[in-house]
Order: sequence, then C-alpha cells, then structure tokens
Amino acid sequence: MGLMDRIKKVTGTNDSYDDSYDDDDEDEDDEDCEKFLWTLKETKAVSEYKLFAYCLMGNHIHLLIKEEKEPLEQIFKRIGGKFVYWYNIKYQRTGHLFQDRFKSEPVEDDAYLFT
Repeated sequence: MGLMDRIKKVTGTNDSYDDSYDDDDEDEDDEDCEKFLWTLKETKAVSEYKLFAYCLMGNHIHLLIKEEKEPLEQIFKRIGGKFVYWYNIKYQRTGHLFQDRFKSEPVEDDAYLFT
C-alpha cells in the first residue's frame, strides 16, 4: 500500500512538524539550532515559501509554512537533506534524523492557530 496523499487546502498554509529519532538531546547545542535556522533561510530562498512561525523543540520541530513555488514535500526534502547531512557529520552518525515522513495539518482559519 502506498502513502496517502496529503490534504491540500486553498490557503496552502500548513502546521507542519517532524519528529526526531533521537529523543536524547544532551549532545545538542545552540549551534544546532542556529544551523537549522540558517537552513530554513537558505531553503526559503530556493523554495520561496512563506514562514510565519517556527518552534524548535528538543526532539521535534514545528513550522507554520505556506507553499509558494514548491510543494511542502519538496520543501521538507530540501530542509531535511541539508540539515541532516550537516548534523550527521558533526555528530559522526549516519542515517535518518527524523522519523517517518513529516506531518502537516492545513490551516484554514484563525481558530486552528489558537488550539
């Protein structure tokens, strides 16, 4: 069975998040957060998405993002590819950093933002 298609709405704005495999964030430091933010900035220039808000947690991320030039799947592929490559070199590890594929919920009105 293949993956189910994501729900797309008119606004193109999504609350998107990704969970890390590694819940142990002892080794992580401010440089990791700074690098992730730099990665967002760099990929934003290419993918031309709008980033309204973000939250970097110890074991996952949240992005309030609006698709523009590229679909959400391509945006997350760019972000993950750049950041995980750097992260794996820094911590001398291999493989995926995030579990499964990212999750997203369409944001259609202000009420969603307050829940």
